[in-house]
Amino acid sequence: MVHKIHIIFVLLLLSFGVNASQIKFYGVIQGEYSVTDSFGGSSVQSVDDDSANSGIGQLGFKFTEKINQYLSSNAVLEFRTDPVNNAGASTNRQGYVELDHKKLGAIAIGRFHSIYKWTGGIQIDPLMGTALQARTNGGMSGGAGLLGHIGYVSNSIRYISPSFNNFKLSLLWMPDERNQNSISTAGNDKENDYALAFSFEKGPLNAWFVHGRDKRSGNVPSEMASKIGLQLALNQHKVSFQYEVISNSFNNAQLLNNFAAITDVNGSSDHDAEIVYLGYQYKLRNNLLVAQLGKTDVDGLNGNNVDYLALGLIHHMSRKVRVHFGYMNSQSSINADRDVWAVGLRKTF
Repeated sequence: MVHKIHIIFVLLLLSFGVNASQIKFYGVIQGEYSVTDSFGGSSVQSVDDDSANSGIGQLGFKFTEKINQYLSSNAVLEFRTDPVNNAGASTNRQGYVELDHKKLGAIAIGRFHSIYKWTGGIQIDPLMGTALQARTNGGMSGGAGLLGHIGYVSNSIRYISPSFNNFKLSLLWMPDERNQNSISTAGNDKENDYALAFSFEKGPLNAWFVHGRDKRSGNVPSEMASKIGLQLALNQHKVSFQYEVISNSFNNAQLLNNFAAITDVNGSSDHDAEIVYLGYQYKLRNNLLVAQLGKTDVDGLNGNNVDYLALGLIHHMSRKVRVHFGYMNSQSSINADRDVWAVGLRKTF
């Protein structure tokens, strides 16, 4: 039914004379086979969109209209897809309207990627969206909602400044965030939550600082998260570093889930954490060799300390088709160790 709706939607757009300069159709489809050996368990095989269940599959439409020489309007509708698992396009990833001014910046209202996730974060991990990725495995924080590297936020206002001397400001503000993708076991008192990011990009150097606050109800302390990072590209080499500090992560909802179906806290304590990520990439013709390390230190009773290692090879068969293969090891202090081998095919369009 969902697929029929999408077909009808596209036909309606064409019937109203929308041309290629006004609408962009894009997406990602991936299939991955993995084998996971877990502490105290048997080896498990999986065939899925991505074995980490982070939702790399997507189908999107971006509508653009030029109003004058400085101002344009945009609208985005983006859905999660998982055809490998027959899940259909049932989840809205992003949906917003935006005014973009060349000199003043862009302001939008709707549902977005979390700025915390999108600045540095998943952008510097070439294994993102695979079973080998850094997020949730000890190299970067997981978690849905405002903070962490998986989340989307609804009912929000976003501003992105124009570049000024290679610096850029991004701000996400939630006057009253009450949606199922902002996890908070302490309550959903979300008034005036925010995330802001300062980024610098010049030549081979990219650096960033991000800070966010997720307010809690009652006397529960607000969750705070900050991170700094940089990426340096030199010829075929690229090195990435990111350091996160997270405070008062209630029930670890935003902090870190070592992997699906594993609870790494006792469910009643706030936790602080430091998470370090270090990545290296070497480009050899159509191949990308990847090595990644991560370390998560969690304070508090039953906190999950994790050491992360991933080695991967990404072969680009074309500009939009790639095959990945690799190994990931996640060493956990709560006996949730894992060894993962994975191979997958991804098509971007």
